[in-house]
Amino acid sequence: MGNVTFFAQKKITGRHSIYTSEYHFDLNIKEAPSQLIKIQGPMYRTQLEQSIEKEMSGRRKDDSDPITGYDQPRLTRYAWGAGITQRIIHKYMGVVKSPNLKPLAE
Repeated sequence: MGNVTFFAQKKITGRHSIYTSEYHFDLNIKEAPSQLIKIQGPMYRTQLEQSIEKEMSGRRKDDSDPITGYDQPRLTRYAWGAGITQRIIHKYMGVVKSPNLKPLAE
C-alpha cells in the first residue's frame, strides 16, 4: 500500500499582475490478491462514483464575476479512476493607461 501526493505551483508574471498555475496530484496504490479484488471491487467502484459526484457538485460552475472566471469542470474517465479539471481565471482589475510611475526618490 502506498500514497504519493504531488503539488506544483508556477508563477507567471505579467506587466501589471502575477498569475499562478497550480497542479495537484494524488496517487494511492494498493496491492491485493485477485480474490480480494473480486470481492472488494464493486464496493470500491460504488465509492469512487459517489466521490466523483460529490467532487463535481462541489466545483463552482457559473459563479463567475468581473474578477474571477470559472470554466465548466470537465470529467475524464480512465481505466484506473477519473480526473476532474477546471480552469479558474483571476482577472487583474485597475490596469493603468499611463506608463509606470518613477520612484519618488532617485
